[in-house]
Amino acid sequence: MSSRIERGSVVRVRFDPAEGSEIRKSRPAVVVSNSVACRFDAVVQVVPVTRLPERDLRPYESRVDTPGSGLAKPSRLVANQLRTVSKERIAKVLGRIASEEESELDRALRIELGL
Repeated sequence: MSSRIERGSVVRVRFDPAEGSEIRKSRPAVVVSNSVACRFDAVVQVVPVTRLPERDLRPYESRVDTPGSGLAKPSRLVANQLRTVSKERIAKVLGRIASEEESELDRALRIELGL
């Protein structure tokens, strides 16, 4: 596994301090910034990872359960919590999502952002 941050990387991010309904605490997230931004910018865009709900996924959510992701169990990606974070908030790279999961995340982002 590469420790380089790139699109599709699963990373551990410190989201605190948070306000209101923003995602909180240190948790995994998937990097969605493009390769140029990942390489040269001090910030990247990430979609947080959280547990799977006891309900159907919402249109702006997608599922991740690839063994190479570095996640302990199947989880969901919540595109409505898309955040720009400093790379200094990233503790480590855990793994990478599969290309099919990246496509599903792109679909969720398009819905969330109205693209």
